Amino acid sequence: MSVSQAALSPAANGSASRTSDRILILLKRQGNLCTAALSRELDLTEQGIRRHLLRLTEQGLIASRTEKPLGRGRPQQVYFLTERGEGQFPKRYPNLCLDILHHVQAEFGDGAVERVMMARAQADQQELAGSLEGDTLTERLEHLQERFAAAGYDSVIEEQGGQLYLIHRNCPHLAVAAQFGELCTAELRLIEGVLQTSVQCEARAAAGHSHCRYKIGRGQPTTDPKLER
Repeated sequence: MSVSQAALSPAANGSASRTSDRILILLKRQGNLCTAALSRELDLTEQGIRRHLLRLTEQGLIASRTEKPLGRGRPQQVYFLTERGEGQFPKRYPNLCLDILHHVQAEFGDGAVERVMMARAQADQQELAGSLEGDTLTERLEHLQERFAAAGYDSVIEEQGGQLYLIHRNCPHLAVAAQFGELCTAELRLIEGVLQTSVQCEARAAAGHSHCRYKIGRGQPTTDPKLER
């Protein structure tokens, strides 16, 4: 589900076909709202609104918290958009990122983008190093999988005949990775650095595959990681 640009226009707001979309639009435009406020805005019963709020909460698009109103009044539960909910609205982040990377490449040369990506991967690795000290390879892999999953990669660990694989079923940076393979190279280096073992990239979404697949080895990390083309 996504909220279209047309649905965001004032003319479309009153005729939105789905109540859930209208709730998301109101929360986007007005911020935190309670059930009573949503009921008034949408001219629906509070019971009906609660059903939609429950569904949106289960989908991870909204969340709630208890707030005390200004002045007098009892604390009330208000709803707001989560990061996933914000993602339902049009964004141009990939365009901005691509534009910046093209300028970095033009200003500082062909190797500049790779240096930036590798520095970012190194910083991420250092951030994780302390919390993973003493962990086994499997524990490190599980921690890494959880981190990627939380970042929108829909990552899973699979084992086939004793061989471990880290698989990303979604690439949240596909538009960028398709033009700048340095992003994938840096990700491979990050995985090797965190796991402290060799890793082989066997499939990349940016190269046209349905997913990204990393084969987890048992040897030392490579000094020149190779990507599946």
